[in-house]
Amino acid sequence: MVVSRSPRGRLGVTSQSPCDLAAFLRTSRPIVLAMTTLVLVAAEQRSGYGAGSGGGGNFATIVKDDRNQNAYGEYSFQYETSDGTVRQESGAQKDGQTSQGGWRYTSPGGKQVEISFVADYGGYQPSGNVLPVAPPLPYQRTQQFVH
Repeated sequence: MVVSRSPRGRLGVTSQSPCDLAAFLRTSRPIVLAMTTLVLVAAEQRSGYGAGSGGGGNFATIVKDDRNQNAYGEYSFQYETSDGTVRQESGAQKDGQTSQGGWRYTSPGGKQVEISFVADYGGYQPSGNVLPVAPPLPYQRTQQFVH
């Protein structure tokens, strides 16, 4: 192998004979072997996703997927999977974004979880059977706050 400098000052490596290439491959064999192993391991892990291995083999398929959007900023979408997971949402531009929707799924413990929400001028307001509820105040308000 010959190392040379181009007129612009860049270094370049050229091979003068096939023997130089063989010498290069012989000295870099551990690096090539390590890179090949890394690629094969990564490919094996990637092929496990969705192929029924790993994660218990319980993969859901999409059975419904509807999406709509118009030029006025209104949108809606809904999808459902084979395991019963459902997600839907719709919204519009009305002096700001307003949205409403929800989702439903079965928890790993087997409990049915359902969450719905409204997001508008009052902020994000979720409700559902698994959301925590604040305890009642230990006192009564005696004063009304007026804006």
